[in-house]
Amino acid sequence: MRSATGTCVLMLGAAAAGCSLLVASPDDYTYDLTDGAAPARDAGPDAAPLPDAAADGAVPPDASPDGGPDAGCVGAEQACGGACVDVQTDLSHCGRCDRACPERWSCRDSDCHDDVVSVSTAPSHTCAALASGAVFCWGKNETGQLGTGDFEDSLVPRRVVGIDDVTSVSVAGNTFGGWTGTSCATRRSGEVWCWGRNDRGQVGDGTLAPQNRPVRVTGVTAAVSVHTAFGYACARLSANPRIRCWGAFRNVAEPPTVDLEATQVSGVPLQPVSQLTTSDGHACFTTSGQVYCWGRNQMGQLGDEGPSRDIAFPVSELVGVVQISSTSFGTCARLDGGEVRCWGRSDLLGVGRVEMVSEHEPQLVIGEAAGLFGGPASLTTYAVGGASQVLYWGLDQPHFAAAMELRTVARPNAYVEIEGLSDISVGLSHACSLHAGRVACWGSNAAGQLGDGTMEPRTAPTLVVPFP
Repeated sequence: MRSATGTCVLMLGAAAAGCSLLVASPDDYTYDLTDGAAPARDAGPDAAPLPDAAADGAVPPDASPDGGPDAGCVGAEQACGGACVDVQTDLSHCGRCDRACPERWSCRDSDCHDDVVSVSTAPSHTCAALASGAVFCWGKNETGQLGTGDFEDSLVPRRVVGIDDVTSVSVAGNTFGGWTGTSCATRRSGEVWCWGRNDRGQVGDGTLAPQNRPVRVTGVTAAVSVHTAFGYACARLSANPRIRCWGAFRNVAEPPTVDLEATQVSGVPLQPVSQLTTSDGHACFTTSGQVYCWGRNQMGQLGDEGPSRDIAFPVSELVGVVQISSTSFGTCARLDGGEVRCWGRSDLLGVGRVEMVSEHEPQLVIGEAAGLFGGPASLTTYAVGGASQVLYWGLDQPHFAAAMELRTVARPNAYVEIEGLSDISVGLSHACSLHAGRVACWGSNAAGQLGDGTMEPRTAPTLVVPFP
């Protein structure tokens, strides 16, 4: 999140007494959970200028011709233009009269903010899209996955070049290690642009050459969202055909089939697709509350006892699905009543099993949840339970980085409470949360993927340094 003053705020309530937010960057300030405030930082040359009320001839609020505090306004309200407005949240009078926020920014706590609207993690890098349309990435850049026009790694967010109207991002890398990765973004026009590793055509430009700056995916229009995985990517579209993929998305055979152009997925009904999730070996989507999957099925991650396949089939006896999430060897669904059911590799499902066998029938994990999150290379699933409590299960890699005790979490385990949480993206050994326009990350930081300016692992959510 960028703010007009450069101030970053994070309100995180820890699950355990004494748990506090770590230092958010390597310089001289620390975020304090008691009031959520941090010292102001320069928003940088890219921050949009804001109008100065005094320079425009406006009278400061305490001497407003409309009466200011004496005009009957209460609380944080001030008299602006003959009306009482809340200058803490009003987009046209943010902080004071006639101080308008730039388009698509928000006004919060009397300051304008370029909020983060999308965050995505891969094993060695992370990207975020802001409300203004700018994209920033950080971490390893071996195959140009940061999109900065070079191959230089970065411990802090760097702006992706050439695109400034992005609505969402998705990034991926290799589950089994390495510093390579691919990144994609949807634009307001409905186009999809990608960059980074391209040995299986996953950038979608018709070549196999890596790209260190965004290029347009051919054959994709009307995209609502994009979803990457190791070796391929898919776009969810607002018109038929509802899903198009490129790269090695037909990965049942070995070596997998490589499509250098966006191709329609077989078995997708001609009706709106609500959700799409991709993993390194399989993919699933929802339509009318029904889950369909395709890809590898060696661990039952397609939800049946059938073979691996490149055609989407429905998961039987599972209806009323409102959210889905996948990991490398499993899939989870949240139903309209809040319950979470998962299937795939048994020891990663959160149902108390420690043996590693195939489980094709959806198993009940949580009776009621408000959110469900995973990642294409992840072996860990997160959910939001009651009182904003974040839970996790599976392989404990994001928490192993600092605890140095790798373990399998057989049942949902409490982590922290995050008020206003809207998303968690799980890489492989790190994860990032999005809430109220802010990004905080935890776990391994060997590639600088936490974006806090260091390579130190973090056990608690740690704010990404302010976007320049």
